[in-house]
Amino acid sequence: MTWNCRGAGKKQFKSTFRRFRKKYGVGVAAILEPRVSGDKALRIIRSLEYSNYIISEANGFAGGVWIVWDPFEVSITLERKQDQFIHCWVEFPSKEGFFWTTVYASPKEEKRRMLWEELKHIGRTMNSPWMLSGDFNEITSVSEKKGGNPVDVNRCLMFNNVLNACGVIDLGGGVNRFTWKGHKFPHLDRVFKRLDRAVANDAWRTCFEEAVVLNLPRIFSDHCPVLVRLDKEDHCWRDRPFMFMAVWQNDSRFHSFLKTNWDSNSKLLDSLITFTPAVRNWNKNVFGFTHYRKNRVIARLEGIQRQMSLRNCYHLEELEANLNKELADILAQEEQIWYQKSRGDWIKGGDRNTRYYHTCTLIRRKRNKIIKLQNNGGGWISGDEELIELARSFFINLFTEDLIDSE
Repeated sequence: MTWNCRGAGKKQFKSTFRRFRKKYGVGVAAILEPRVSGDKALRIIRSLEYSNYIISEANGFAGGVWIVWDPFEVSITLERKQDQFIHCWVEFPSKEGFFWTTVYASPKEEKRRMLWEELKHIGRTMNSPWMLSGDFNEITSVSEKKGGNPVDVNRCLMFNNVLNACGVIDLGGGVNRFTWKGHKFPHLDRVFKRLDRAVANDAWRTCFEEAVVLNLPRIFSDHCPVLVRLDKEDHCWRDRPFMFMAVWQNDSRFHSFLKTNWDSNSKLLDSLITFTPAVRNWNKNVFGFTHYRKNRVIARLEGIQRQMSLRNCYHLEELEANLNKELADILAQEEQIWYQKSRGDWIKGGDRNTRYYHTCTLIRRKRNKIIKLQNNGGGWISGDEELIELARSFFINLFTEDLIDSE
């Protein structure tokens, strides 16, 4: 969790933070702009009952970044820190490690420019999973601001260029659209902006496919805490809708399977009902998942090349050539599968683009996923069964009203 706690008093901050920790099980947190330093900062951190911490000191009553964590839940190693960020390596049990940069961008534009250069430098040398979260003090588009003066589009463009140069994508934010509430000025609407966010490179997004970002409610502070959950939420996944894969048509075995399992004399719906489970079973047991087939071929290649390093054998060379051809076919199938899933419009020539299409698919799935719905009373529903019941009731009422009106 990352929280700019500006505006919260000491007692308010501690009680609110403990509430967030208890409700969301926060094992590691970044606290921005605490406006205290030295012994006062240490006393507050100890009162939060985290035994490990990293501090980038506040400059008087301005700025400051703290990272606090429970060593039984996470291991953190400091890589680099400055007054506007802390860059570290994070490892959770049974999860792949990743770099995490906690950002507090200065309100002063000249200082922010210095931060952008630092982040771009890290991004240029980053080959591992990398996530950034915090208060960036900038927005990416007009839609991320409401009220106040018109948006400076040039500043939005500059911030987008920084994110692109770092090679990161936005991870979303759930229901709360704006994370910062500004002051109320005469003759102007109150200003709301999305200043706080979490972004990550495609390697991080691929490692943590189920990760979700939530902008928590503003309590005492004028900023929303940003919570990053690495695992999927408590509700279970429902079966995804059936999708006919275009890559099946390139397999000679599929045509005979189609003739056997598609009843052209029945109605379309009846044929689909019987064909769908049959083709899913064929995909699993005959066509095979490309991921497993690819790993099996690569493992065989490693074994063959290990033997070839010990002795020359024409048979092994021939087998290696056949396996390389098989691997090329699997990679082409994999690229076609991810292209279809990503709903892409074009394939960039030259390199394999599976990673690109995989990332596009993950972004689309997160965008389409319903995390919360608002009921008629204005409350937010998030439980899996509650969401299903709310949707079911809505459409029952909707079509019941239509029937009554038509009568």
